[in-house]
Amino acid sequence: MAPPAQEYLYTLAVVAVTFVGFSTIFASFRQALGGTISKYDLLLTRSILHLGLMVVLGALLPSLLELLGFQPNIILRGASALTGTVVLVFNATYPARRRAATGAAMPKKVWIDATLIYISAAVLLANAAGAAIRSSVASYALGLTVLLLATFLAFMFGLDLLPRVPSRPVSKKSAAPAKRVEERGADR
Repeated sequence: MAPPAQEYLYTLAVVAVTFVGFSTIFASFRQALGGTISKYDLLLTRSILHLGLMVVLGALLPSLLELLGFQPNIILRGASALTGTVVLVFNATYPARRRAATGAAMPKKVWIDATLIYISAAVLLANAAGAAIRSSVASYALGLTVLLLATFLAFMFGLDLLPRVPSRPVSKKSAAPAKRVEERGADR
């Protein structure tokens, strides 16, 4: 893979890691400031983490495959197949996970984001099948970039929907470890 392509993928990984860190810190501050955490909050945070990590691992995978000695023509097709499949499965299962967390169907904004994620998966899987848009590396980078854009939008849409989403509280069983940590902190 050419150095500019590697640089772009590494930069994409750095941006994704930075964004995932920021969004996780934001969610932690929100809870620390007295906000209660709901199943929707957990779903949003986990989804952002998963999407961001898919971008990071997808961006690093071609370099790893190259280090392992795979043939250059197989590297991006294999990375596209693996990353595209993971993205597709994640997105296909999201509506059920969201309904379990909120008890409601997905709003239009969320469907827009889900469509972007499906587009990302389609670009990656088309690249795996050999139907690259411009070049294999350009298609791969495009698929990951669209996925990162969808991750940004998911976070922004999620923040916009937070006050309006009817959410189910986290069960007492799930909240028990957090309560014990608070009690230990009060003892000090």
